[in-house]
Amino acid sequence: MTYCLGWKSKTAAFLIADSAVTKRIAITEDKKLLQESSFGEKQGQMNTGKYVYERTLKLNSVNKIAITFAGDADFGGNFVSLIKDNLDYGINIKTAIQYSINNYIVDP
Repeated sequence: MTYCLGWKSKTAAFLIADSAVTKRIAITEDKKLLQESSFGEKQGQMNTGKYVYERTLKLNSVNKIAITFAGDADFGGNFVSLIKDNLDYGINIKTAIQYSINNYIVDP
């Protein structure tokens, strides 16, 4: 489970997020994976049968805009790339996010 937290002060803004991903199958290229994350949490197969790895940055900086996400890491990375592409075309951030959302089918 991912938690992302953000807050601001009069002089700065802060965002934090974890780097763990959950997969249904083992990530085979991580043969030398440590047994514990940098926070001392277990990595690898969990009791649920799923695998958890410290592997993905969920905090991104795009065109001087910070974006963090919770959920599927592949989706999050693609979504951030779409926002970046829209910003590169000169679209403002609010519209860039909306255009990126519109690329996905949402069931009502």
